[in-house]
Amino acid sequence: MGALICKYFLTNFLFSGVIFLFISRFGKKQPDVEWLIYTAGLGPFFTTILLYFLFLILPGYNDLFYVGMVIGIYLLLLVWNIRYLPFYMAACKRVVYGLKSGITFGPQETSNKKWNNPDVWFLLLLVAFGYYCFYVLMFEQLTGHDVLLYAIQGEIFYEDKSIAYAATRFNEARHFNFFALHGFGFPLLSTWERLLDFDAMAGKDLWFKSTTGYYGFLIVLLQFFWLRKVKKQLALIGAVLLLGTFGWIVTFTVYHIDTYRIFACSVLFILTLKAVENLKDQSLIVGLGMFAGFSAFAHSIGVFLAFFAFGALLFFAKGNVIRERLPAVVLAGFVFLVMGGLHYVFDVFFGTGWIFKEIKFY
Repeated sequence: MGALICKYFLTNFLFSGVIFLFISRFGKKQPDVEWLIYTAGLGPFFTTILLYFLFLILPGYNDLFYVGMVIGIYLLLLVWNIRYLPFYMAACKRVVYGLKSGITFGPQETSNKKWNNPDVWFLLLLVAFGYYCFYVLMFEQLTGHDVLLYAIQGEIFYEDKSIAYAATRFNEARHFNFFALHGFGFPLLSTWERLLDFDAMAGKDLWFKSTTGYYGFLIVLLQFFWLRKVKKQLALIGAVLLLGTFGWIVTFTVYHIDTYRIFACSVLFILTLKAVENLKDQSLIVGLGMFAGFSAFAHSIGVFLAFFAFGALLFFAKGNVIRERLPAVVLAGFVFLVMGGLHYVFDVFFGTGWIFKEIKFY
């Protein structure tokens, strides 16, 4: 359990915080709690991108080398963007203040008002949701076709310490064929956990399994944040309806890639709408490119969503086509390629052929 907490503190908290600082340098104004929610999911995403390029360019080294390289890159990003640390601390303080105001009960005459506050009920709902996720994590093993496919491929990446493109991804030692035509983002989460374990506790996969619950939590938080801007009661109703959906509950029972990729797709959609209205804020453009890349690196559908986002910028954004829209699309497209889109270029020309390959049904 201690190892799981350490992995969360390093990857989900510290690494995500560094990405918050990085995006802050592109903004016209100080990022707020909204960006804190978005970037809370970026530590694992960006770590898989780093592993991808390290395995691609520098294959065959030991565990300590790759862990050290990843941490070293984050440290460089931290030093480069350290002046934006007050922005991050201010956003965190706002969250802490909001939690304290929501759960701290004062005198009896104010107690009823607290219980009538939808924010309080949402916090209680999140606690129940967290307990459920923890129970599933502790007692349910990895089951289901898709998640086992990704977990095994992640273990193969760990064993090989390399990524190579071929027409067929077949591992002879395991007699395993990774036939999915998606990016390597999700399998590399399993690889990262194994690298941090240094061969210890192999097979537990606690951090990898917790991905479903973690990004499910972020999706609920994201929905509540935006619906709350309309009305607090509406935000609470939305959270209850989402968490009470049978399919949503089943997803956490069997583990799946869905919450991981849907979180990225959701933020991509939000940032696209915001960027269309404000092309001058480069944090929106860079963030859009990052989430487009991460979404694609997790699942092929993210590639198509990325091009829809780029099309929205080009045809519907406010501003001059040549001087503002086109440069924004070029910048977002470049970030998209670096953050995951490049995988599909390599796969088309040097690998399986992606969706252009001939599919044989025999």
